[in-house]
Amino acid sequence: MKIKYLCVMCVAGCMAINSCSLEEENPSGGPTVEEYWSTPEGYKKLINGCYYPMSRPLFGGGEDYHLFWAEAGTDLWQGPQGDGWMSPAFTYVGLNAGDGSLGEIWKGPYEGINYCMAAIEFADKSGLPEDEKNAKVAEAYFLRAYYNLILVEHFGGVYLPETYTQEIKFDVPRSSVADFYTRIFSDLKFAMTYLPTVQTEIGRPIRAAAYHLYVKACLQRAPYDDVTSEEKQDLYIEARDKALAIINNENNIAPGIELYDKVGDIFAVENNKNNKEAIWKVTHSTISSLNANTGYWNRIYKQFGLLQENLCGVIMNIDSMPKCERRIMPTRYMLELYEPNDKRYEAFFREKYYANEDYTWTEADCNKLGKSLDAVGKTIKKGEVALWFTRKSVSDKDERKEAVVDIDMIYDENGKTTTIGQKYYPVLKKLEVPGMYQGQVTKSYTSADNIIYRLADTYLLAAEAWFRLGNTKEAKKYIDEIRNRACNYEGIMTPVEETDIDDDFILDERARELVGEHTRWMDLKRFRRLKERAEAHNPYITSFDENVHYLRPIPDSAELDYHENPGNFQNPGY
Repeated sequence: MKIKYLCVMCVAGCMAINSCSLEEENPSGGPTVEEYWSTPEGYKKLINGCYYPMSRPLFGGGEDYHLFWAEAGTDLWQGPQGDGWMSPAFTYVGLNAGDGSLGEIWKGPYEGINYCMAAIEFADKSGLPEDEKNAKVAEAYFLRAYYNLILVEHFGGVYLPETYTQEIKFDVPRSSVADFYTRIFSDLKFAMTYLPTVQTEIGRPIRAAAYHLYVKACLQRAPYDDVTSEEKQDLYIEARDKALAIINNENNIAPGIELYDKVGDIFAVENNKNNKEAIWKVTHSTISSLNANTGYWNRIYKQFGLLQENLCGVIMNIDSMPKCERRIMPTRYMLELYEPNDKRYEAFFREKYYANEDYTWTEADCNKLGKSLDAVGKTIKKGEVALWFTRKSVSDKDERKEAVVDIDMIYDENGKTTTIGQKYYPVLKKLEVPGMYQGQVTKSYTSADNIIYRLADTYLLAAEAWFRLGNTKEAKKYIDEIRNRACNYEGIMTPVEETDIDDDFILDERARELVGEHTRWMDLKRFRRLKERAEAHNPYITSFDENVHYLRPIPDSAELDYHENPGNFQNPGY
C-alpha cells in the first residue's frame, strides 16, 4: 500500500512561505475544505497532503535541487563541468538570492509545514478515535520537525509559522535558531510517543524514524554558540540514548529493522520496496496517480550517472541503462577514501560497463576516450567489458581491449577535472534501479523508493554521540560494526584504535557509508568543518566565507520579491 497524496495547488509570491492554497471549495456546493477536514476521511487526506514536498520538490519528482544543496559544496563532490551547472552550490562563488534552485528547499518545506499546521489544528475535529487521531497527527508533528530542520540548518532563524494560513503575507518576522529547535524537539517528543512502531503503508514514519530524527536534531543543535556546556552534554546524552534505543529495539520501537550482512544488499533493486535496513523512506509508484508528480516520479539517480550516448557497444536502454545527466561527480578524495577490503566502493560505485552488442573500435572513439589508435579495427564482443572508468592508476591501458580512463586521466595534479574526466569517471550507483525505470531512454525516471534514514546511519550517530561524551571505547564499538559489515564480515579492514577516532575519522566513515544520501553538507556544518574539509579536498572551493556560507541566501523569487522588508529578512552577507 502507498500514500495517496492530496493535490496541492501552489500560489505565487510570498505565499510560498505559508504554502499552498488550502481554501478550496467544492464547485457543486459541497463542504468547504475546512468542513471536509473535520471528517475522518477528509482528515486522513489532509495528513497525506503533508507528504507532498517529500515526494515532489525534495526527493525525486522535482528538479532534484535538494540533492545539490544537501551534498555539493563539500569535500566529496565537484561538478563535472567545473564552473558549469549549479556552480554556486558547488563552489559558493556567485551564490546569491537570485539563484532559482534555492526555491525547492525553501518553498517545499514551507508548503509541508502549512499542511502540518492544518493537520495539528484540525486533529481534535477529525472525528477519529483518540488512539487513531494521535497516531495520525503524530505524522504531522514528525514531518513538521523534518521540514523545520531543513529550514533552520540551511537558512537559519527565518520565519517560524504559528498557525496554518490561507492568506498571503508580505511581512513575516524572523525567529531564532533556538525557537526552531524548541519546536523541533517538542514535535518529535509527541511523535516518539504516538507514532506506531509499524506502519501498513510504506512511507509513513514509524516511531523509530522519530527517534532517529531526534538524534540528528540533538547533534545538529549542540554545536551552536548559544548552547551552554551543560546543555551540550544533555543533548549528546539524549542523542546517544535515542540511537541505542533504535539499535537495541527498546520497547519494540524498531521491529524488523536490522543491518544487511552484505553491503551489496542495501541498495539492491530487489530490496528497494521492502528494505529491512530502512527506517524511513519516500515512496514512488508505477501507478502514476499515486505520485505527487504524475509526470516524473523519481529522477535523483540521473544526476549521478554519466552515460549520455551509445558508446563502444554499450547501448542505452530503458530496462538497465537510460540516459543520465552527468551533473555531480566524486572528488578524487572521495574515491580514495575506500581501502582495498572495503566492499562499499564496489557496492556503491560503478566503474565498468559491459557491451550489449558487438563493437569494433573506430579512430573517432579512440580519440574520444584517449585510446591508442592501435586499437582501431579490434573488436569487443557482447558481454565483455567495454568501458572502464576507474579510481586506479592503470599502466597497461593501451594493451587492454576496453576503453580505460584511469584516475590520472580524470583529474589533473590539482584534483580538478580534465577535459576527458568531464565525461568519464566512476559514478555513484546506489540509486540505480534496473527494471524499475519508466518513460523513455532520454527522459527516464523510476518508481523506486528513496531511503531517507537507515540503520547504518543510526550506528554512526551513536558513535558520534559517544565520542562527544568522551567515550571512544563505545564509539569504536559502533564504528567497528559498520566497518565489519563493510567487508561482509569476511575479514577485517585496517583495525581502528580508540586513538584513531576524532572528527576527521568520523566524517570519513560517514562519507564511506552515506555518500550521496543527502547528508554531507549538514554533517560538515554540524562538525563546523565545511571550510577546512572542503578547501582541503575540493579544488573548486577556494573562497568559503565562514561568516556567510554556513547559511544559504533567502531566495528572491520565492520570498524577497514579495517581502515588505527584504533587507531585514535576508541572511548576512547576501
